[in-house]
Amino acid sequence: MQIYGIFIEKEWPTGQKPHIRYFFHRIFFVSLSHNFICQVMNEDDKKLLSKDSDGLLTYEYIANHISSIDDDLDYLIDNMMRVDLSGQFIVSAARYLFAIDAEHYNNAISRLITAAIEKDREHRYIADLLPLWGADYEDHVRSEEHTSELQSPNTIS
Repeated sequence: MQIYGIFIEKEWPTGQKPHIRYFFHRIFFVSLSHNFICQVMNEDDKKLLSKDSDGLLTYEYIANHISSIDDDLDYLIDNMMRVDLSGQFIVSAARYLFAIDAEHYNNAISRLITAAIEKDREHRYIADLLPLWGADYEDHVRSEEHTSELQSPNTIS
């Protein structure tokens, strides 16, 4: 569990000393458990990401703001699904979130995998998702095939 506090970056007019009247420049969330500052997504960020043409900007936003995207992750995935027509950055985002914390981002990863299957019609990127099922995923596939063969009725007469 992460505990967040609020840190306010203050900006005073040039040449003036700090006093009660100050200007708020930006509001940041501070992760007290990780000792780093993460900026909250704002309308300007959403405006910029709405101009994303292929998913790269959204992927970069996820990677650069991983500590503060939990509340906005659905928006980011929706945006990526809207603009990434090939599935390239959808697959990259799924792999990235899996590497960061597969359990925490399980729902997001599932959505991204589903979108990748729908988008990557040429199967150029989908194979990059196979390691998400573990290093021995081929053994699991063979085991599942064998199990399904044993359970299915023999139709040859």
